[in-house]
Amino acid sequence: MLNLIFAEFYKLKRSKGIKLCFGFTVICSISMAIISHNVAIGKLNLSISGSASGLSEVVIMSLIGSIMTGILVCNDFETKTIHDEIIGGNGRKSIVYSKAIVFSICIALLLLPYIVVTFIGCSSDLEFSKLAGSSGFMNIIVENKSLDFSAFNVGRILLISITLIIVYIGRISLCIPIAFKSRKPMIVMSVGFGLSTLVDIFIGLLGDISGVSKIILLTPYSREYLLISMETEFTMILKAMVVNIIFTIIMIYITYKIFRKSEIK
Repeated sequence: MLNLIFAEFYKLKRSKGIKLCFGFTVICSISMAIISHNVAIGKLNLSISGSASGLSEVVIMSLIGSIMTGILVCNDFETKTIHDEIIGGNGRKSIVYSKAIVFSICIALLLLPYIVVTFIGCSSDLEFSKLAGSSGFMNIIVENKSLDFSAFNVGRILLISITLIIVYIGRISLCIPIAFKSRKPMIVMSVGFGLSTLVDIFIGLLGDISGVSKIILLTPYSREYLLISMETEFTMILKAMVVNIIFTIIMIYITYKIFRKSEIK
C-alpha cells in the first residue's frame, strides 16, 4: 500500500488540477484576510462582508475539496490506471485505503493557506472584522487583538487547526464513495458541493430544535464544529475530532463495499 501512496503523490505532483486547487485556496485565504482588515479599519463597507464570506474555508473547501476528490479518484478510472493497480497485485482494499490517506493529506494541504494566514494575522497588530457567515479560522483572526501570542495560545491555535482539518476531512469524505461509484469528476463536484450546501441550509433551519441539534452533533455538519474558536471548550474540540474520524471511517468502509462489488470496465 505504501507504493500506492507514493504513486498517488507522484500523479498529483504532475496534476495541473490539484495545483490550481491549491493556488485558489491561497488566493481566497489571503483575500479573506485583506477584506476583513479593510472592513475593520473602515476602508471597505461592512455590507461587502456577505459576499466576502464566500472566500472562507467553509465555502471554498466544499467546492475545492469535492473537485480535488474527483481528480484524485476519477482520473484513475478515466485513464484505466486502476486496471494496472489491480493487476499489479494491489487488492481493492489497499486501493481504497491509499486513496483515503492521500485524500486526507490533500485536505490538510488545501487548508494550509488558511492556517498560515491565521498565524500571520494573530501575530500581527492588525485589526480584523468578522465577516457574515464567518468560519473557525476567521474567528481566531478576529480574536487576535485580545490574544497574548504566547506558547499556550500558539499550541491552542495548532490544536484548533488540526481539529478543523479533521472536521473538513469528515465533511468532504462523503465525496469518496460518490467518486468510486460515479467515476465522473463533474458528478462528484456537483453532488458533493450541492449536498454540502443543502445540508448546511437544512441545519440552519432546523438546528435550533433540541432533538435535531443532538443528532446533528453526531455528524460532521454541525456548525459548532466549523465555528470552533479560542473560547471553545476542550470537550467540544475532542468531540469534533471523534465524530469526524468515525464518520470518515464509515465513508471509507462504504467505499470499499461499493468498490469490491463493482465491475471495472
